[in-house]
Amino acid sequence: MKKIKSIFLAVYSVVALFLIGAYHSNLFSPELILGIVIAVLLNLLNLISAVYAFEKSILNTNKQFLIYNMGGMSIRLFVLLIALLLILKFLNIDKDGFILIFFIFYFVQLTAEIGYFSSYIKGLKQK
Repeated sequence: MKKIKSIFLAVYSVVALFLIGAYHSNLFSPELILGIVIAVLLNLLNLISAVYAFEKSILNTNKQFLIYNMGGMSIRLFVLLIALLLILKFLNIDKDGFILIFFIFYFVQLTAEIGYFSSYIKGLKQK
């Protein structure tokens, strides 16, 4: 589990360093950089809430586990949808870049979440 958390930290650190470098070298427009930052932060909040719900519910009954994770997934998707619509409507960002980066990070994080949950379960079975 620590390995996967380290990978998450490394990925976000690399993205942050890349964005700082891109901003200072004028590689991307400020609107695109703002869109990338917002997309990455939205996905990070989604990841944190997923891991929190999983770790809070893993030792509970099956019913509570399903309520936390399936209900939490529905709530997270609804909140992300509302946030996406509000961001696209009201912020002055590069909409295409924002959507592209958001979905790239979303699917990469879904894969990482599955790996994290799988390794967590394997760790519990070994104890």
